[in-house]
Amino acid sequence: MSKTQTSLSVVAPGSLGLNTKQAALDLGPSWSTDVKNAVIAVDGTLAARDGWQKTFDTPLTGEPDVKSLFEYIDDSNVSRFIFAAGNKIYENFNNPSDVTGTITAPTDDNWKFINFNKKCIGIQSGHAPIVKTAAGDFEDITFDTAPNDPIEVLSGWGRVWYVDADRQTIRYSDLLQEDILDTGSAGIINMETVWVKGSDEIVAISSFNNLLVIFGRRQVVLYQGAEDPNNSLQLADIITNTGCIARDSVQSVGDDIFFLSDEGVISVARNIQSGSLPLSNVSENVSNFLSVFSQSEASENIKSMFKTDEGYYVLTFPTSNRVFYFNFRYLTSEGLETEDVQLRARVSKPRVSVWTDITPTAFLYSSSTGNVFIGKPGVVGEYKGYQDNGQSYDFEVKTGWLSGGGEGGTTKKVFKQAVVVAKGGYATDLVFEWFYDYIPTGYDSSLLSIEAATSPSEYGIAEYGKDEYTSSNFVTNLLYNMTGSGKTFALGFRSTINGSEIEIQKIDLFIKTGKINRRTR
Repeated sequence: MSKTQTSLSVVAPGSLGLNTKQAALDLGPSWSTDVKNAVIAVDGTLAARDGWQKTFDTPLTGEPDVKSLFEYIDDSNVSRFIFAAGNKIYENFNNPSDVTGTITAPTDDNWKFINFNKKCIGIQSGHAPIVKTAAGDFEDITFDTAPNDPIEVLSGWGRVWYVDADRQTIRYSDLLQEDILDTGSAGIINMETVWVKGSDEIVAISSFNNLLVIFGRRQVVLYQGAEDPNNSLQLADIITNTGCIARDSVQSVGDDIFFLSDEGVISVARNIQSGSLPLSNVSENVSNFLSVFSQSEASENIKSMFKTDEGYYVLTFPTSNRVFYFNFRYLTSEGLETEDVQLRARVSKPRVSVWTDITPTAFLYSSSTGNVFIGKPGVVGEYKGYQDNGQSYDFEVKTGWLSGGGEGGTTKKVFKQAVVVAKGGYATDLVFEWFYDYIPTGYDSSLLSIEAATSPSEYGIAEYGKDEYTSSNFVTNLLYNMTGSGKTFALGFRSTINGSEIEIQKIDLFIKTGKINRRTR
């Protein structure tokens, strides 16, 4: 049987992100069917995520989980960082001071904080609303007519909007008066008369394109005219095919809102644009996998963040040790060729990865600094560097399957060599794996070490993808000798991240192809 020497190049293997929905199909090596602790790098390739470093050395007594993080902008337009842990509230991530003040003693730390009229306002289910100014600590808000233990709050159109514990009543304050709910231009919205899909309850509220957005468990209601609610507020739309299951999954990102539903991560803007088209589930490629964690996590533990400058949305499920990462800057390839903007937006999806080990209990993207912070037991962590608080972590990816083709599926490939092109990875071991004919356990693997070309000392300082990431940004070609053959193959990469970034740029496969000898089968 004659064989022909050929080569196959795969640029940015696995970089289209995780696809568990079609993992058993011939997705091709640009997709991932298993991925761990990866992000989409600035050039669109797959890279290891950043690690985290604690912002203060001595953990809080008892090391309680930091469940809330917030950036408060005071009356001098100065950022003040707030966090809650151990039934207390603290200010300053570097040198925390207790600012719990005179509030009614908290019994949990799932505060939601908002900026309003140069004040920081907080609410938490089962607790009285609280307020802080720059000069003082937190104190209970003294209302003219108190809301009923609000479970949600929104700052918008010069008012504070509170959702009562009955999850049906929204109270909006007088203009610039968070404590006036019974006089002036204050008012009430009763959702019991609005729901169209039977009874429902409010989970979250937000604003979008000057619309008031009310998230129920099974529907989403949009109002226009919120700038003058007593005279102009009117129903604009009701999305009846989805609802929100976690208050802190809601992220307003300027031209859209993302939130977690029973079906996955949903886009409000795409649902509005789509009219009668199917539900716009931006997590469709991983929806069943995602639901395993979203349905098993207490809703108050589910936290999210959108990093504006890099275009990614993250959801944490701390009990399950999983973070889902959705990159909206680099979309998948579906629909990108169509000229229909709305169809392209609906069909193309964000690229997805899953993180383990980092396990945040809260997220914060600082709009003033561009930094990301996470909640951890007893400390606040900053998302940077390539160690998890001094510890290594694993980076792994397995690509989708690619068939050998040929008439009647009789062509096989004998794999000889592979050249893996990696960027970064100072003195890092990279394990290359290969798999044949849909057998997921792998045929064989080989380990090579990336050359130690330069010191990685700057890695713990600079943010990956920015201009500072240059001195250690070298490229290494690793030659692996392969064995085995098959009509279908997939590839894998594994590395331990311990102070140095690594990015998989390209792989060149050198193979021989030929017909299978039917007499030997």
